[in-house]
Amino acid sequence: GPDGLGLVREIVVEAWAVLNPGGLLVLEVDAPRAGRVAELIAAAGFISCAIFDDLFGRPRYVRARRPADGCD
Repeated sequence: GPDGLGLVREIVVEAWAVLNPGGLLVLEVDAPRAGRVAELIAAAGFISCAIFDDLFGRPRYVRARRPADGCD
């Protein structure tokens, strides 16, 4: 897509469909888009969304959890 996040959007939707409640979603992303990816993931309903740096100090990994049924 025009913002470079079309595939990420598809992955997030599919991840929600296949992850068990409480399951983790972890993506390696383009550093300049890490914040936007985290926003997309949180907007999709995932919780505990966090961005982690790679070995060079660049924000490259986004981790989030699908809420556990009845707990979150």
